[in-house]
Amino acid sequence: MQKLADRDEIALAVTSDAYSVSGLIEQDRQYNIACRNLRRLDQLEKDQEYEWKAFNDSKKQWLRRARLKTAMSDIVQTEHLHRKYNDICSAHKEELESYRLATRKDVLRQPVAMSSLSVAVRTLGDRLMRANLTGSALDMQNMYDTLQQEEREEAVNRKHETIERKVAKKKHLLDEKEASAYRKVLLAERLGKRRGEENMQALAANLEHKEDQMASAHFRQRIAPYFPLVKGRAFGRAQKHVASRGTQLKTSLNKGHFHVPSLCGLYGGLLEVEQ
Repeated sequence: MQKLADRDEIALAVTSDAYSVSGLIEQDRQYNIACRNLRRLDQLEKDQEYEWKAFNDSKKQWLRRARLKTAMSDIVQTEHLHRKYNDICSAHKEELESYRLATRKDVLRQPVAMSSLSVAVRTLGDRLMRANLTGSALDMQNMYDTLQQEEREEAVNRKHETIERKVAKKKHLLDEKEASAYRKVLLAERLGKRRGEENMQALAANLEHKEDQMASAHFRQRIAPYFPLVKGRAFGRAQKHVASRGTQLKTSLNKGHFHVPSLCGLYGGLLEVEQ
């Protein structure tokens, strides 16, 4: 940069050549413009450094908060899902026990039918008694009593087998319901983790998008003094807004809210939902 002309040089130029005067004035004007541009660039550099520091610090905070929120959400969801599953299991145990008691009551009160052999022995014993064949009749009665005892025991065993078979069938149905409920728990856990991962991806993509926007805005502002056509756009309202992403992110962090658009909103059809 050329040195600013002093008073003696200007006085000498006035007495010697009018064109030299205008040249010195123009030189002085250009010098002042250059000084102002340097001051502006220096201030711009400081402002941009502040924005980047604010952005990077706030970005770390947002990601840390998001990870913590996701982890806490996973814990709460897992506790809720397993609590509901335990409630289902407890209800099934109560239902099975109630079914066992009701089935036992219904089956045990059913009458025991006499076998044809018992009927024949009893009939023969009655005939022998009427024929005054007391000894033979008593033998038939003893045989009948033995048959009755055996048949009652067999009937009780069959009833218990019937009860156990019905209870086992009911338990199998309830076990299938519990297995289905547990599969739903696992699916819900996976979906919850996937939503958390998608939210983290969306947050990271959003921050990266804002970071790219701010970098582009800062670049345009730095080259604006050398490209007059760029100057109007570089320091317009929209560009100033984009260039201050660090301050905005810091403010949002302090207020505790930050808008995170979906990944599909950022990238459109480039993303596909996994089936």
